[in-house]
Amino acid sequence: RDFYQCTFPAMIDSWRIAFSGNSMTNLDAPFGFVQLAPWRPDSMEASFPVIRWHQTGDYGYVPNERMENVFMASPLDTYDDKEGYPGNLHPRYKQIVAERLAIAGLNIAYGFNFPSNGPFPENISMNGNRILITYDKDLTFLANEISGFYYCTQLEECDAGIFLDNWKEIGMEQVEQVSQFEIVVLLEDKEHFWLSYLWRETPVLTY
Repeated sequence: RDFYQCTFPAMIDSWRIAFSGNSMTNLDAPFGFVQLAPWRPDSMEASFPVIRWHQTGDYGYVPNERMENVFMASPLDTYDDKEGYPGNLHPRYKQIVAERLAIAGLNIAYGFNFPSNGPFPENISMNGNRILITYDKDLTFLANEISGFYYCTQLEECDAGIFLDNWKEIGMEQVEQVSQFEIVVLLEDKEHFWLSYLWRETPVLTY
């Protein structure tokens, strides 16, 4: 788990080297991947959210400086309670994820003016207990099941263990969208903390 930020980009490098060494493929050929899908709805294990973060080389997005010409799709809203295969760890809802990957690929691989990722925070400011998050794209914040936000005050221990006990859920009533680009999170009496989003193995159960 804790080496994925190195081994996953290295795997992409090795595949590109192998393809370019045996064909006319460019050494920086576009490469797409899907993040880990949801699995167990009540799991508090840290491995899935940590590995998802590592899949981006610890940037939180692709492409980035380490993973150029790379694109991805997120399947976090495709939980499937069917046991066996397909289902469960391999959810049956492939089309929505494939569409997301194709849209990102049209941007990265073919230069079309499509988004390669969803809204991403570009600025975070604090005023008392009020955290203002400004995103780089229009967004619609839906808190049908959870707010999606978590905080951790044990700065050196947030993801050090097997479980997510140090990450506390922020309630839906504490989060509000205040403009097409901005969300406000209310967090009482916290001076030093990390803030995360969808930091669970299975954050939501519905699409």
